[in-house]
Amino acid sequence: MDIPSRWQRPPEYFKVKDVEDAKGEDYTSFTLSGNFKHNGFAFIPEIRFDNSKSDIFLKHDLVTPKKNAAQFSLALVYSF
Repeated sequence: MDIPSRWQRPPEYFKVKDVEDAKGEDYTSFTLSGNFKHNGFAFIPEIRFDNSKSDIFLKHDLVTPKKNAAQFSLALVYSF
């Protein structure tokens, strides 16, 4: 199993355009993505952090707004 991983991806900046009376929001995102390989399998974990100046994300209750959010995903890829 190849233990050394290659963590990659630079920070990203997103801006929602202003539309009529609604002011667009902006936020930044930082993603860490790894790549571990063993034989024909690739295991790819990914962690993403989003941050905004205003409350545009929701807490676990899906009602209360907050300024940041985090996501985690896993991918298992088999190549033959």
